[in-house]
Amino acid sequence: TEQSFEVDLNDWGEVRFVSYLPTYDTLWEDVSFVLAKDNQIVYHFPAYFENNSTENDSVGMFDSVEAVGFQDIDGDGAEDVIVIINYVTGAGPQGMMPRKTIRIFSSQNKGFVIQHDLIDELMKNMKEDDISIPAICDYVTLMETNEIYDGYRTIYQQYFADEGCDFMISYGANGNSRVILNENEKIIEYLVYDRLSENEKCELYVLYRSKKNADGSWHISEAEILDIFAYSMSTKDVVSSGKTSWSATGSEEHEIN
Repeated sequence: TEQSFEVDLNDWGEVRFVSYLPTYDTLWEDVSFVLAKDNQIVYHFPAYFENNSTENDSVGMFDSVEAVGFQDIDGDGAEDVIVIINYVTGAGPQGMMPRKTIRIFSSQNKGFVIQHDLIDELMKNMKEDDISIPAICDYVTLMETNEIYDGYRTIYQQYFADEGCDFMISYGANGNSRVILNENEKIIEYLVYDRLSENEKCELYVLYRSKKNADGSWHISEAEILDIFAYSMSTKDVVSSGKTSWSATGSEEHEIN
């Protein structure tokens, strides 16, 4: 009941969004969602899994609905539905620890469709600890801000993908984006969009390394600069400056850009 809401939703008007627990008649039954009006179900949201069962998927068993959001994330003027769902696998020492998954229902043709590609993109590139309704919306906005997101992607593909680095979008306390490339118990390395270059031809990105404290915390203010990259918005090329501080002299090609 805490994840069911009265909402004014697109052409449906005033309806109740209802999250239904599995009946558990079927062991692997998944959560389901409907819209109700005047105590009558008027719409069933499409099931993510075949037969609404997770039995043949590695996601595990349904645990809980963590959050529901109603946002127009694709800019078409209609509200979409974002749901964060927890599952447990029962496998391994942390098997009963709930793991977050994302479900996005996009408003379409007087109903809703599941955005599988977008969900896959988000699940692959967001840190699980960062998953929240606002962070999902921020990520989608970042994707739509093509120059900044494309810069992240291009730098990653040209300099880090072959090294087996991660590409995990995260957000600082100030809401600014960053891409986490490497992380372990001692250090974290990440790419941060900084600003437009003075000649307004390139977006500048900084590669940082931060040492972690004993409690796992770290601070960008104490980070070491490993490199500064220039991403050309016109040619889509990336140049590494080799600079480890803003005052240092970079490569000739970087300085020209």
